Amino acid sequence: MARRLKEHNAGTGAKYTHPKSRRPVQMIHAERFATRSEATKAEAAFKRLPRKQKEHYLLTQQAKNVL
Repeated sequence: MARRLKEHNAGTGAKYTHPKSRRPVQMIHAERFATRSEATKAEAAFKRLPRKQKEHYLLTQQAKNVL
């Protein structure tokens, strides 16, 4: 994850983070998966969600992780 975050902020990661106006990016959520394949599928599914659903998911996950 640290490598990907560094790539995104260097402008060598995803196309979305290529414009300097979208950097620096911050990691606001992370999950563990058993395999890289599972992680990639989950990321792709999340990216397909509408913005409102993404925001709702992140808010509910954040509430679950509060100690």
